Amino acid sequence: GRKITIGLCPAAHPRSGWKQSLQDRDRVAEEHGVTKVRTVGDGYLAVTGLMASMGVEADANAHVLRSLTFGLGVLMEIRDNGVRLPNGEPLEIRVGVAHGPVFSGVVGKTCMQYDIFGDVANLAARMEQTCPLGSVNMPAASHEKMLAELSPEARATFGDLRFARHKNVNIKNMGEVDTVSLRYED
Repeated sequence: GRKITIGLCPAAHPRSGWKQSLQDRDRVAEEHGVTKVRTVGDGYLAVTGLMASMGVEADANAHVLRSLTFGLGVLMEIRDNGVRLPNGEPLEIRVGVAHGPVFSGVVGKTCMQYDIFGDVANLAARMEQTCPLGSVNMPAASHEKMLAELSPEARATFGDLRFARHKNVNIKNMGEVDTVSLRYED
């Protein structure tokens, strides 16, 4: 399996500009070097690192950082565009990120679809489900990997950000996991 990082975030409510919302997610993904895999219900499944094995050298590095900046970019886009739910409330989303090995391929016989498989895909979904609103959430191990890949200057900048640490979060079918989240704030 390839080592990748997965970002999963709700796209938006279909009646509140669903098509435009997905186009916005696609644009933000492209800006951050993230590859969209598919939408999942109201979610958007994207990966980094998947294209490295296909010769895209730029996709081989800084997986977690690119997923984090993608998630923050989506949060910023939603807030800057004033996306609202049908009841007028501002749309608030959660973004889950996880890194690790996956398998990928085309599944189905009549309605074929490209997909990814592995525990990391489930972990990213669980990170989204346990994430505070308006934040990006990841396992502490993904956060540590991201920091280890940063230059000393970049690491110093990240030290100024207010990452919230959550100990022993009960993750469905995975036990307790320490997580780290970063809330998008203007």
